[in-house]
Amino acid sequence: MSSRPDSGTISFVFHTVWRIVMQVTALAEALADSRRSDGAISIHDLKDRLSRAGLEEFARAVATLAQRARPSRQVRADAASIRWI
Repeated sequence: MSSRPDSGTISFVFHTVWRIVMQVTALAEALADSRRSDGAISIHDLKDRLSRAGLEEFARAVATLAQRARPSRQVRADAASIRWI
């Protein structure tokens, strides 16, 4: 027997809303706790905290964003050689 209330009942709606509220709270806590002393957010720390909070989908999304945001070595080498005015 499932512990989840029947769809369409007040209990089901409350259960669903409560689950979303708890996820948002866990996400906000992970984000706040991942902030470094200089104000930047540690992506690696955020991913780990989300994973520990059971928010695997968010943790995978953060890992994917971190990979996309990491420039290749060639791009960094080219950027270093550009003279800025």
